[in-house]
Amino acid sequence: MYDFVRKNSLIQNSQWSLLSIALIVVALILIWTATARSSPLPADIQTWTTAAPLPEVLASRNAIAKGDRVYVIGGKNPTEKPSAQVYTAQVQTDGSLGAWASTTPLPVPVYLHAVAATDSQLYLIGGWDGSRTRAEVWRAPFVGNGLGAWEKVSDYPISIDLHEATIVNNRLYVIGGWNGTAALNKVYYADIQATGGLGAWTPALELPTKLYRLSVASANGVIYVTGGYDGSAAQSKVYYTKVNDNGSLGGWQQTTELPDTRYYQETVVQDGKLIVLAGKNDVVEYNSVYAATINANGALGSWNAQTALPESLYRFAAVTIAKNGSEFIYLFGGLHNLDYRQNVYHSTVPKPPTPTSTPLPGPTATPVPNIALQLQNSPRQWVAPGEEIVYTILYQNQGVKDAKDVTITGVIPGDAELVPDSVTAGAGTTFVINGTSAGDTIVWHIAQLDPTTKGTVGYRVRRLVATNTGPQRALGIVSAGPQAASAGTPIDYQITITNFVPITLTDISVFDILPEGARYVSGASQAPTNNIVQWTVPTLAPDQVITLSLTVMATQSLINSNYWVTAEEGASARGTAIVITQVDNTPLPAKGDGVAIVNDQAKITWQANGQINERVSNVVINPAFPVFLPVVKN
Repeated sequence: MYDFVRKNSLIQNSQWSLLSIALIVVALILIWTATARSSPLPADIQTWTTAAPLPEVLASRNAIAKGDRVYVIGGKNPTEKPSAQVYTAQVQTDGSLGAWASTTPLPVPVYLHAVAATDSQLYLIGGWDGSRTRAEVWRAPFVGNGLGAWEKVSDYPISIDLHEATIVNNRLYVIGGWNGTAALNKVYYADIQATGGLGAWTPALELPTKLYRLSVASANGVIYVTGGYDGSAAQSKVYYTKVNDNGSLGGWQQTTELPDTRYYQETVVQDGKLIVLAGKNDVVEYNSVYAATINANGALGSWNAQTALPESLYRFAAVTIAKNGSEFIYLFGGLHNLDYRQNVYHSTVPKPPTPTSTPLPGPTATPVPNIALQLQNSPRQWVAPGEEIVYTILYQNQGVKDAKDVTITGVIPGDAELVPDSVTAGAGTTFVINGTSAGDTIVWHIAQLDPTTKGTVGYRVRRLVATNTGPQRALGIVSAGPQAASAGTPIDYQITITNFVPITLTDISVFDILPEGARYVSGASQAPTNNIVQWTVPTLAPDQVITLSLTVMATQSLINSNYWVTAEEGASARGTAIVITQVDNTPLPAKGDGVAIVNDQAKITWQANGQINERVSNVVINPAFPVFLPVVKN
């Protein structure tokens, strides 16, 4: 849910005497100095300090931070046996650690596992128990200064270790890993339910290459994968992907490579930067630390060397801790050469802000043009692939002076394209189209905007229709159904799967999440679980095509969009066709297929009294939800 608030402000300016200018310069210096002291900015890592050591030497374990406490979960000790211990300690005001304490142990001793946490729950996925790779997913609630009882909440689709996990938008993502015999490029996610349980595991877009011993971090709805091992060599590539509103991944892209190849490193996000710590490859063991700024589009800037760790390390754990408006990093245990460590290190602890100085009074300014800018969109409901959205940008000079050299910039949002010949402008307004794809801009120019003058410019975009690109997949899946139906009558879907490879595929599973408002009637191999319909097909011969049926009933219009197929051999495919069935002309569900078209805002700039001024508009979204609540993030 979204709650967008637009705030307008007044910019003032005037002609000053020399004395007034001098006073203002002094005031600005005081304000700048105070602001610099009171608002910590992302800084390089300066020092590493030793903190209270772990209660025992441990490697191949994981850690998480919750508030001002850290938790170290499981691991391997020098006897090569997995640990079930969970240790916790409180971070003190000066960044040091209080005494370590044991909390509820794991139900199964493991290492090479993955962990992730929400504000209330800790999740553990897979791992190695000393004799086999496991698939269980366990959950424990945070209770007081420790953990409550562990409970099994799911089985991951694959037995897995040497993988990574992260939580984005209340969904648990598990990435890459090792299944006991081979490296994986699989990515699955599951919704975290209000009770702390997990929904069904859904396959997401696979990594560009198979990886284990990798490292993963997430920030601002983007997942990052650094380094790792592909089964033959250490990697230096860094991949990232945006998480879509429906949980799917927007597409893996490659960004700035690491300065060297490494695996068993750790990656964290600190103050808007991605930090990669230590690790090794087949030749070198590292104590080096690198930082790269996260750009607005999710890509990374260049990697910059930070202060190195006191010793080379790999198979350790790392977390970030928020303190005094900034963040610092903790490292736990690990291996140095072949020696197990119980050392704990932390980076420089941010200092508290200093009081803000009171600026000197200055002369009263006279008003300059004050421009109001608003972005509107229609229709405001969910938009299906191929349908259009009209964007209208309203502007007005609310000041008493002319605004000159006015430019208005509109952006083509993600998952959409510009409709040809759709850009509109009023008299005296020119425009330039800088592309027709997502992220491209349309720029309008107005030579002069007089006081009280208002106007509109606009454009239309079309939601993209999914197309099959790239090499032919081993499996294909498509869904079909009626365009219209009556309430209370059967609605029949046909789901067709195809084997495109010259080998027989086995143990095929087909899934379809029931559309919102649909009631299952018949057709599947078993009754739906968690609203997921499933069919099982023992074999699918080369070039064989099988059509499965699904019958539902509904009293409202339906959108069937979330269905997929997998095979034992690793082949999988997700359907791209969206089946819309109008039931007695009732409105479509507001969420549609979970894809929202978000227009981040329009922008206007102008000149007045030798200064360049700027305003931005509100954000608009399709669908616009009828209930507005703040965004809540884990």
